[in-house]
Amino acid sequence: MKKLFTGTLWKDKDFMRLWAGLSVSLVGSEVTVLALPTIALLLLGASSFEVGALRAVETIAFPVLGLFVGVWADRLDPRRIMVVSNLIRLLALLSIPIVALMFDLTMIQLFLVALLLGVCTVFFNVSYATFLPLMVKREDLIDGNAKITLSQSAAKVAGPGLAGWLIGVVGAVQSIVIDAVGYLFAAVMLMRIKTEEPKRGAGSNGGQAGFWSMMGDGIRLVFGNAILRSLMIITGCMNFGFSMVQPMLLIFAYQELQLTAGQVGIILSLGSTGFVAGALVAKRVTLSLGLGKSLFFTSSLMGLSLAGLVFANFGSPVVLLTAFWFLTSLVLPIYDINAVTLRQSVTPTELQGRMNATMRTVIWGAIPLGAMLGGAITGAAGVTASILIGGGVVFLSSFLILFSDLIKLCEQPAEPTATLPSKQAI
Repeated sequence: MKKLFTGTLWKDKDFMRLWAGLSVSLVGSEVTVLALPTIALLLLGASSFEVGALRAVETIAFPVLGLFVGVWADRLDPRRIMVVSNLIRLLALLSIPIVALMFDLTMIQLFLVALLLGVCTVFFNVSYATFLPLMVKREDLIDGNAKITLSQSAAKVAGPGLAGWLIGVVGAVQSIVIDAVGYLFAAVMLMRIKTEEPKRGAGSNGGQAGFWSMMGDGIRLVFGNAILRSLMIITGCMNFGFSMVQPMLLIFAYQELQLTAGQVGIILSLGSTGFVAGALVAKRVTLSLGLGKSLFFTSSLMGLSLAGLVFANFGSPVVLLTAFWFLTSLVLPIYDINAVTLRQSVTPTELQGRMNATMRTVIWGAIPLGAMLGGAITGAAGVTASILIGGGVVFLSSFLILFSDLIKLCEQPAEPTATLPSKQAI
């Protein structure tokens, strides 16, 4: 914990601007995470399949655009890409209260906004993961990722409670404005960063042939490296299972347990304190267990805690949902910090964008598939079945770590170890 409040990054003004902008926008994003499906469920009467589809539409952009964005992030200035992405997300979100005020809000509107948010998220996340290693020294990467994960964790604590309160006071539609303001602040902070535009990699001016060649380099790097390939497959399977549960959790709470938006906000806020705790103890857990065992322990426990959410049917739903969501939230940032830092550490600087894009094409590409399947299972067999199956998928995915090179790792590599294999090797 002490490490998070010391170190050289506190004196790095550019990193602090990036961190401040991300922190504020993340709180707003958590408001939308609750508000958007709440609008669909309580105001527009969406079905379980439509709720799953809403989540799927928001994440479908990664498997479609991810590889292309990775090349652009390495060829162009990733900071400018992030600024434009935030401004577009600002306008997309503001369209919801504007349309609701002037016309009748429809599911088509929500689907369009979700799609636009997803496209911009692809550009932003790939560019951010590319930009951070350019901003900070390699030895500061885990510190930077831990600080940003702490902000993500704090946002998950503050955001749902704020969302539940706002929905009760001003309504779900109007609460969306909070997220829009967060993106505006983040864009301003990014524009103030003085880090120079990174040098473009070889082939950046090589026309269309150079573009496709660079994309192929990212694919060959990930599929040709045992560590990156294992991380991609395992995290993709985990995301598939997790996304079967997450969007269905609101249906479980609202329709099966008959909870209010305020109660759901409190559950998610209190349960999400686990994100903060997990971010603070991540390094200590990793040092105690070793990197590989830490990845296995946190992922397996995550699957069990997700499946445990169904016990809310048999006792106090607020207490039990909070407890199991806390356990899920506790282990998730530990896994994420280690996995993200590991793939950044093994990858050469000039390939960061394409590595992240290839990884996230698969990792995030599993999310819409899981969300759609979760909605379909809920419609056919009930929301309890979807939660149990999704938690089981995450739990079983963790055992893939035992059969990969990841379990052998004790600590993060000090230098990049991933190299481009020959084109004939893939």
